[in-house]
Amino acid sequence: MYPILFEFGSVTIYSLWFFVTVGFVVGSIVFTNLCKHNRVAINLFTENAFSIFLTGLIFGRLTYILFHWSFFFFSYGMQEWLGLFGIWDKGFSFWGTLAGVLFALYRKRNSTEEPIMALIDQLVPAVLVGMMFGEFGAFLDGSLYGSPTTLPWGVVFKSAYVKYISPIHPTQIYALIYTTLTMILMLHLLKKSRSATVHGIVTEICITIMSAFFFIEEFFRGDEVFTVFGIRIGIYTSAVIFICGTLMLRKRIVNPDLKDPDGILRWLTSVRRKLMAKLHSKSENLPVQ
Repeated sequence: MYPILFEFGSVTIYSLWFFVTVGFVVGSIVFTNLCKHNRVAINLFTENAFSIFLTGLIFGRLTYILFHWSFFFFSYGMQEWLGLFGIWDKGFSFWGTLAGVLFALYRKRNSTEEPIMALIDQLVPAVLVGMMFGEFGAFLDGSLYGSPTTLPWGVVFKSAYVKYISPIHPTQIYALIYTTLTMILMLHLLKKSRSATVHGIVTEICITIMSAFFFIEEFFRGDEVFTVFGIRIGIYTSAVIFICGTLMLRKRIVNPDLKDPDGILRWLTSVRRKLMAKLHSKSENLPVQ
């Protein structure tokens, strides 16, 4: 598509990094406003912003290298070792970055009296907003592309980094759509979550939903990644995280000390039942062939 957004003489502005930067700024504004609105102190972030950012950056890069080992070490020369630090090659793992940020927050948890999960709950919609911009930047850049398709909305990327010349799934747009929908849902759940004693349920729901979407998206992706028994590593990762998220939510239902006093899980369950009832009624009204 348009990997280069602007060129001013020797200065080149790349689409992906531009929208990632915009997403970071907008996400930071959303996070700050949510914390103010819900009266959650953010001194943990303001006092440790650089270390949290750096830890997320390192974890995201190392995870990407681990799962794309053959791309970096097809030989063992000095050039390959230096390539490990070439972050401009867009090589970052979302789950690795997330793990790094959570690890940094956990280490710094004693520097604030605010419950750590209360902060992370406010962070969830802000991260999703940043991802929305990042996915649009990836679409313009041609990274994270899909596999060939005959569907009418297939797109053609004229890029040396895309190995297909035929129409492919616009997986970046798929991700943009489901990330936007999840963000709207998380804002609604955050509004419903007013308990002063129970935190983290919004985060757990988001991780479970997004891992399910990532799992499905992997079947439409066409870019080269590390595989195990011919299956993309992202499928394994997303499946494990989805199972963990489901178990955490189940624990809240089973354990009376962890139940959601704001009724978030009950509300989600009622919505699911209503949707299933509507689908069932429509299927019964279909004419018999």
